[in-house]
Amino acid sequence: MMNNSFTLGYAHALRDATLSLSGKGLYLVLSSFIGMPGWALTKAALEPYCESHYALEKAWRELQDRGYLKHYCMIDSRGAFVHSYELMQEPSGTPARMTYVASMDRENGDLHMVLSSEKKRDFVRVPNALLRSQTLPLAVKGLFSVVAHLAGIPNFSLNPDGIRSFCKEKAKHFATLWRALKLFGLLKQHRHPAGMDCHFSYEYELLDTPDTDAPYLVNHRADGSVSSSRTIADYISSAASRLKAWLSGAKQEKNRRKNIVRKADAPLAPAVHTDKRADEMRRQIDADRLSERFGPQAANLVVKALTSLAGAQTVKVGGADVPQEERQAVVERVTHAAVAAILSQGLDLSRAKNPAAYLRSVLYTALTQQTESEKQIAAWHAKWDKPKQDLIAGAAEPSEPPLADWELAWLAQVKDRRERRRAAIARGEEV
Repeated sequence: MMNNSFTLGYAHALRDATLSLSGKGLYLVLSSFIGMPGWALTKAALEPYCESHYALEKAWRELQDRGYLKHYCMIDSRGAFVHSYELMQEPSGTPARMTYVASMDRENGDLHMVLSSEKKRDFVRVPNALLRSQTLPLAVKGLFSVVAHLAGIPNFSLNPDGIRSFCKEKAKHFATLWRALKLFGLLKQHRHPAGMDCHFSYEYELLDTPDTDAPYLVNHRADGSVSSSRTIADYISSAASRLKAWLSGAKQEKNRRKNIVRKADAPLAPAVHTDKRADEMRRQIDADRLSERFGPQAANLVVKALTSLAGAQTVKVGGADVPQEERQAVVERVTHAAVAAILSQGLDLSRAKNPAAYLRSVLYTALTQQTESEKQIAAWHAKWDKPKQDLIAGAAEPSEPPLADWELAWLAQVKDRRERRRAAIARGEEV
């Protein structure tokens, strides 16, 4: 039922713990348009009042599956489809996505409310400006309506756990929506001392008009003074800056309290000038040529990875610690050609949280495999080149082992067949 400034939304759906807050929000949004002259119900007309097309589809199907929304369809005399809808005060009948009827005396897009027989006064008043807001999600609209309904019950003690018993959402999701109701400026929380240490009582204000200027939490002290948390606008501004920094890949520096003490008898590692080591590494792998081929960012990242691979005190590759001596030995043998071959494979560093650490592991693994391959090739050459060197030096060629009896017998048979074949050919016989 619709009024110029508010909607009378029937509360049975709001108390249904099997219906999500998004479904309850859409139920109230549909109620706000019932009786509006010249308005026809379509999903395209509802989408501006939902956060996304997906959210609308999900809530729409939930209302149909729970029996709160009936959809009827017929074909008129012109062959056009005519759709009409019923919004139920209480679920009734068999839930269905769409029901085809032979005829009905209703216009396309018509929506009306079907009341129950004895519960016509079970409703809650919700501002139309809130229900038709294009910034509030459906779940927040539904949560506002549930709180407004429960707040109207005499002697009802409002608390988040009590409200959640009327909701389908689990604790973590409900806590997110409860906080969103505060951040949108619709719920104000007042905290008072309860007379015992670390015990407080809470009072709430539900606002029909959002107020983002006033703080959403006010602390009332025992001496009568008042302190408040940051305002909603400050919180949203800070959250937006953190999100922007996260999307740009920048990391904010955090001041951390030192919570570990190094033992006095632990030997300190000798300090090595990082810039000097990086310059040496750039010359070793010819970073300028790598920069021309793969870009300066990739070349600098390789220098940083190899420098830390050789100089870091502890490095884990594949979850296992690698001794610094082994790492230094691998880095000392690295060449420009080896690094270029690795970069030519097209490494994707965009998804790595720490690209330098990821590249360090990749380089160590690839360089170690190259070293092992070189060792195997060298061993193979040493094995097969030694007999040639012995022959050149005049060493006697090693004699072959004697043939077995069966081998001698087989050779004799082959020799006999060849002689008989030559004799047959000499006599002019066909072989």
